[in-house]
Order: sequence, then structure tokens, then C-alpha cells
Amino acid sequence: MTTWSYEIKDLEKLYDSFKDQHPKIARELEKLIKADDENMVLVYSRRCLEVIITDLSERELKRPRGTEPLKGIIDKLNREEKVPHNIIISMQNLNSLSTLGAHPKDFDPRQVKPVLLDLTTVLEWYLTYMESQLTIEKEPGALQVKRKEQVSFRKTRTKPWKRIIAVVGILLAGAIVIVSLIVFDIIGGGKQARAESIGSIVVLPFSNYTGQDTLEWFVSGMHSSLIQDMGKIGSLHIPGTTTSQVFKGSDKTIKEITSELKVDAALETAVLCLGEDSICFQTRLIKTGREEEQLWIADYKIARNQILNWYNGVTKQIAKEINIKLTAEEERLLSKSRTVDREVYDAFLRSLQYLDDLSLESLNKARADLNIAIEKDPDWVPLYSGLAMVWMALAQNSLESPSVAYQKVNEYIDKALKLDPDNADTHFIIAHTAWLNEWNWAKSER
Repeated sequence: MTTWSYEIKDLEKLYDSFKDQHPKIARELEKLIKADDENMVLVYSRRCLEVIITDLSERELKRPRGTEPLKGIIDKLNREEKVPHNIIISMQNLNSLSTLGAHPKDFDPRQVKPVLLDLTTVLEWYLTYMESQLTIEKEPGALQVKRKEQVSFRKTRTKPWKRIIAVVGILLAGAIVIVSLIVFDIIGGGKQARAESIGSIVVLPFSNYTGQDTLEWFVSGMHSSLIQDMGKIGSLHIPGTTTSQVFKGSDKTIKEITSELKVDAALETAVLCLGEDSICFQTRLIKTGREEEQLWIADYKIARNQILNWYNGVTKQIAKEINIKLTAEEERLLSKSRTVDREVYDAFLRSLQYLDDLSLESLNKARADLNIAIEKDPDWVPLYSGLAMVWMALAQNSLESPSVAYQKVNEYIDKALKLDPDNADTHFIIAHTAWLNEWNWAKSER
């Protein structure tokens, strides 16, 4: 249970908000918080969702839920745009994963964490939604009171200078209250200060909750790609893939990992579904100090061909969350937009996996995948830098003559630079070639 005790603490805070206003949800939350069995946690999470969806069916769709499955109601709420899209995604993820509580044989205890995170997101939104509903219900009476007050004001005819003093006094009192709230960290001033203290983030290995263990190569490739993208922010220190990958499957807490790496925060991403056309995941930023603190969380469901744009979007969002002002060059790099064919991107990520092996068989597989991808998308730079890496590995591991291999390396480098002079992998290969093949230290360093 220690792996998701942090998420339970968030739900305990929400329980206090629900117990007086929404007793049905509070009852299920109380059982969830006290549960010491992973399966029961999933069961009670689903019951919380059922209470919310049943209520939304009556309020928004104007009909009782009856025996209709949750998925059908959620899809209907989405089609009619009754619920924000990001909350719909959390509801879909929660509905999908929480059903595993009834099927222990197919259940991985690690799947509890994304369920609790999505439940927290949905509950927080639902609290706000219910508050807005109460405001709407009270609206006619509130307007009548306001009109009576205006009539009374006209009859008394308070002297103008007294009214000015009263207004100034109210504004001054309000300003004092707001400053006090910020100073004592009640309305976000403290959060902003804590966000601004972040200068380094470890991108943790992505968690694969798709139920498809054969897709680990894809999840691992996404992890590497996001690290490379976040590295475009010069003022932010991001430990490399090799460093962060050490913690894959680790039992260490996020606080222990950030302490070991001497970084301020961690970015945690869970891949929840991976289909033919779309992919969904949840990302959250956690600052560590005396205790873990979640600064930001978001759920995404995107088309597979939009994955490159997602990396850029998440990187810019994180910069915004920790109050980093991007330079003009960083804005330019992170604003590049490009779609990539699903099969092309899959082939590219597979080639990265093969490159980790460095055997002749694996390197030949990597080369074959990259050449097939180039036939479909001849203008995507990473495919050429990937081929350059393959030939460089062949030379370094004495699997090909250096004269032959480095001729190919230079050929693919030239092609990559013509397509995109900013590609980081290409410059890394140039540096590596200058160092190992040309013995040109100055060029390599530059």
C-alpha cells in the first residue's frame, strides 16, 4: 500500500469536503480510504464513479441511468459536451482500470495508482460542478435580494463622500486579506514560489498500464523522446535517459529518487491505453522537499500521429507550471509542428531498442526498420540520424570496415542536416565521429 499512500492522502482531504455535502460519495470514499486490499480499492473507486455518473445522467441527460453501463453514459456526456474533455478522459480511464478489481487474476497492483489519480481529478471537478449547480438553483432568489438592496440604497441616499470612504475601506480590507492568504500559502502564492524553485527535473521511466507487456519498447522509446524534448529548455537540468532508466521498476519513493539524483522534482507518466489510432496517458509533476507535493497533473488522449506535437506541448506546459520564461529560440524549437505515420514511428522506436543490443543481428534489424520507414516518410530527420548511429555502431564494434561505415555515417549526417540543422541526435553523431574517427577534439567539443 505504500506505493500509493500519497494518493490516499489526497482522497482523505477530499473526504472532508464530501461528507457533509455528498454523503453517498463520502460513504464509498470512507470505505476506499480504510481498505487494505488493492482489489477493494479499485471496487470502491468504481462505486464513487458510479454515484457521479448516475447523478450526471439525471442532471445533464435528463434521464435516470437505470442499468446502462457507465461507458455508455460517459460517451453520451462526451458527445453532448456536458463534461470537459479532460475529465471525460479521466472518467474513461477510471472506468476501464477499476473493473480489474473484479478480476484479480488479470490485476497488477501497480494499476492502483493511476486509478486513484484519475478518481481525485474527477472528484475535484465534481465538487466544483456541484457548487455551480447550487449557484444556479439559488439564482432567482439571489437576484431578488440584489434588487431589494438597490431600492433600499436609492431611498437612503447616502452622501457620496461616505460611499467613497466605504468602498475604499472594503477594497483595502480585501487587499489585506488577499496578501495574507498569499503569505500564509492559502491561495497559491506559496505554490508559485515553490514552482519557481525548480531548476531540475528527472523524467521517470514511463509506467506501462496498457496490459500489453510486448509494448515495453514503445513506452521506453517515448520516455527517451520526452527527455530529449525537455532538454531543449536550456535553463532546466534534465538527467539523461541512461540515468533515469536505472529506476525503472524501482521500489524507491519519488523523494528518494530525487534526493539521490539531487534534482528538485520528478515527472511521472503512466501510459494507460495504446490502440491502433490513439494513445492515452496521465502525466504529473511532483516537487520533493520535506514531503512530496503534486504541482500539476493532466490526462491526455491523442491520435498516434500527433505524438511529436505532444512532446512539445508537455514540455511547454511544464515550463509554464514552473515559471520558466522560454527564450525566443526555445519557443521556436518547441513550436515546431509535425505529424508522423504510426508505422513509421513504431519502426523508429523499434530501431532504438535494437541499437541497445549492438549485435550484428540487432543492428541489421534496426537498419531494415529505418530503411522501410524512410520509404514511407523520406523527410523525417530522426530516421537518417538513426541510420548514422547504426553505421557508427557497426564500425565501433568491428562489425564493418571503418572506411565503409563512416562514409555511410557522413552520408546520412549530410542528409539529416539539410532537412533540419537543429536535430540534436545529428550533432551528437557529428561530435562522436569527430572524436573517434577524425581525432578532431575541437570539432567534437564544438
